Amino acid sequence: MHTWLILASLFGVAFTKAVKPAKDTDGVCNTHGIKVRVGEEAQPPGKCYLVACEEKYDRQGVRHLIDSPLVCEPEFVEVGKDFVPPKRTNRTNLPYPDCCDVEYVFPEDYKGPASKEFVSSSSGE
Repeated sequence: MHTWLILASLFGVAFTKAVKPAKDTDGVCNTHGIKVRVGEEAQPPGKCYLVACEEKYDRQGVRHLIDSPLVCEPEFVEVGKDFVPPKRTNRTNLPYPDCCDVEYVFPEDYKGPASKEFVSSSSGE
């Protein structure tokens, strides 16, 4: 029994070192069906964020490829009392960061026909 365990361990160690990743995947993060090279960014289709591929090393010195999303930061725009609300549009087809939401901050004396919900642009996320 011990002999089989030792042999299995030796084969396991030997074959894990022998298996190498495919050449076209070395230095590439694969996320949402998109291949992104280390140091590059890409926007998944129909989404409003970027995926960045980064190379990190853990404490043992093992290399890992990490895909980290870059998301929209809130953008607030103050409007005057004569503000004409824009039409709501689906902005996910725009490149990042143009697809990000914009929230409008209304003055207290605003008497316009629209509410904040109506004029908030939507990214579809």
